[in-house]
Amino acid sequence: MNKIKYTLFSLLAFFSVSLFPLAKAELGFCQEAGIQRLFKILGIALYIVKIVVPLLLIIFGIVEFTNAVIASDDSQIKKSTSKLVKKVIAGVVIFLIPTIITFIFNTVQQTINNNSQDYSRQPKYSQCVKCFTNPKAC
Repeated sequence: MNKIKYTLFSLLAFFSVSLFPLAKAELGFCQEAGIQRLFKILGIALYIVKIVVPLLLIIFGIVEFTNAVIASDDSQIKKSTSKLVKKVIAGVVIFLIPTIITFIFNTVQQTINNNSQDYSRQPKYSQCVKCFTNPKAC
């Protein structure tokens, strides 16, 4: 559970810290092939995680509850229930990652649009979002 929290925090910190300087430094950030490839790989990894996490939640939930029921211990059943709820919340957060990333990119884009008068020099992050949320279309 701590690994998931650390990973999510690291991803959010990376995107929130690294995109603001890149937005001003290089306007074609998301049009570069290497960046598109990176976001495509991240999108594929997220797609795999979205399949594996629910399966693991179901398997581990069944195992924990089976052990608790076999033990016939009410406190162990309550512990298993609380663990399962935490795992389900972590699973839901994983499904929200694309929404969070899209929100970050849109916020950066809006901030740049509001601070810039020259619309021809504004970076476009739609390609990054497209590669991350739909790797097949990138």
